[in-house]
Parts: sequence; C-alpha cells; structure tokens
Amino acid sequence: MDPKKLASAGKTTGGPTIDGSTEVVENKKIISGVINDNNLQWLKRSCIAESAAPRDFEDIKQMLLSQWHSITKVCFLGPYIFIICFESVELIEEAMSKIELFSKYFVNMFPWNSYQQCKIRRIWLEIIGIPLQCWCRDTFEKIAAIWGSMVCLDTTIEKRENLMVGKMLLDTESLETIDEVIFMHVESLGFKIRVKECGNSTIMIRNPNLSDGRNRAGVLSSY
Repeated sequence: MDPKKLASAGKTTGGPTIDGSTEVVENKKIISGVINDNNLQWLKRSCIAESAAPRDFEDIKQMLLSQWHSITKVCFLGPYIFIICFESVELIEEAMSKIELFSKYFVNMFPWNSYQQCKIRRIWLEIIGIPLQCWCRDTFEKIAAIWGSMVCLDTTIEKRENLMVGKMLLDTESLETIDEVIFMHVESLGFKIRVKECGNSTIMIRNPNLSDGRNRAGVLSSY
C-alpha cells in the first residue's frame, strides 16, 4: 500500500525492527536519520559493555583507560551500559577472547551494531501528597519503581525540611512525559499522590567509597 495512503489513514510503516518485521506506527512523525561518518568510524571499533548494577561512569572510565592502553574512548549510554572504543577492530576481537578480564565490571560484552541506542532517560520527578508518616526513602523507592529506578533523593527529603514537595532523580525507559496521579494505601486510609516530571538531567552520581565503580542511590541537592 502507498505510504501516503497509509499516512492519510492515520498509519504509516516504520523501518524494519530487530526481528526483521515492519512496524506500523500510528499517528507518529517519521524522519530519515543522517549517518555521521566520523561517529561510524569509531563505533565500528567499539563494543557494548553491560553491567549487572549501576556503575559510576568516571570511575569505570578511569579504570578502563588506565588498565587497557588499547582503549581510546569510553562513553556513557546509561547507568548499566557503556561504549568502549578500541584502537582497531582486531583489538575488539582480542578483548572478546579475553572477556574474563572484564568480568569484574561487566556481565556482557559484544561488538557495537547499528541497533544500539540509548533507551534510558534520567529525569527529575516532583511528588506531591505523600502522607507525612510515609515520608521516607522506602516510599520514594516504591514510587520510582513504577517507572524505573531511583538514582538519588533531594537533600530536603532526608532532612525533612520541605514536606510539601518531594524531588528525586529517576532512570526510566519511558519515552512519554510522566505526569500521573497514583494511589497509596496506608493501613485503612487511601491517598492520591501526584507524580510529575519536572526536568531532565545528565548528572552521573559520584561515590568515591565504591572502589569497583558501583553506583549507589544517594542524596543530591536540588537541581
């Protein structure tokens, strides 16, 4: 069917997906991507490294660059995913043959492919309406789990200086703006809680006490 006719009907075909099928996208705008040749050159010399837990980017970067001189670049693709660029394609193959050397930091490594993309957004959430007896880290972590995982809390939460609005930094795979009302049960009581996205962030939390590069949810002052 003519793509123009599909579009006029409120539908158009997307590109092939990973499984080879063609996705039908409803009421969405579609553009053609422009390949950057410079990016493509170093990506072909790169591999994707996945960790089991969030990692501190600066710590991982420094450790990799200092221990493997064949690594020229380390990029942050999310709290669990990193891009490691080598001097040549042959050195990627060599690293794959010695993958146990990287097992301290990563659970999976494989050469870059054209399907890779950043799927995680790091955003700030405002939470309004939490009952005062539930104002604690565990409550905020439960709220965060609806959309992703909590990175850190605003300092005013731990200090209980502002009990009107709670703020936390969240990693989420949701591409839609978060703005919802959820319900909280506390014993025999029920409460409506407003959760609203209020900004994004590229902050990568540092924790110098974690020598192996692991990241741990902490507390951060207001953005």
